[in-house]
Amino acid sequence: MTTTAKGSAIEMCAHPDCKRDNGKPTHTPDGMCQGCQRRVASALERVVLDWVQLHQLPAPNKGDKMRGAKVKDYGHPAEWASDMMTQIATCLRAAHDNLASSVAEQGHKPPGEGYPSERAAVVSAHTYLATRIDKLCRQDWAPDIIAEWHGLHSKVRSQLGLTRPRIALPTPCPDCDMRTLTRYIDVQRDWIECGNCQTQIRSEHYPLWTRMVLEELVTEAHS
Repeated sequence: MTTTAKGSAIEMCAHPDCKRDNGKPTHTPDGMCQGCQRRVASALERVVLDWVQLHQLPAPNKGDKMRGAKVKDYGHPAEWASDMMTQIATCLRAAHDNLASSVAEQGHKPPGEGYPSERAAVVSAHTYLATRIDKLCRQDWAPDIIAEWHGLHSKVRSQLGLTRPRIALPTPCPDCDMRTLTRYIDVQRDWIECGNCQTQIRSEHYPLWTRMVLEELVTEAHS
């Protein structure tokens, strides 16, 4: 994995799923556009919270077919959970180490392998990365790390049975005008989110949003 940062030249946004320019990556001098930098920050928070949630899971029942793992070896009695926690911690540590090596900030040394525990590695990585999202997004290897975060998050949600119905909507986002709105239906929650700019429309705002959409459709029909 290389650790060279992108230059100041204007290039296409390197986020794996940027579609801000009419469905294509927009151009930016920052490695990733501002909207995608916010998405990266959200992805970091999600994968860290996944680690926390796995860490807090209760031990499996004796009748479970899943083979238990020793806490001393895995950090969690459920083998699949401890394996996922290790993958998350390893991925976060790699991002932390590589970014620290790349930016070479004064007084900060890459942490390397000297973590007293997996928990310490996760906390240290989150503390470091959360305040350096802009620097992270300039790295040539950042798209790979981000894709890995998304993959880990999806695996955790699937294993925990937290996948939720998603319905793609044909109407444009009220903020960015991209047709990337998706409705998410969860337990006692129902909201619409733009996959491009992350604008959220909560269920209590549906009536207003619906009226706006209908008015737009009527205007288009008469134009």
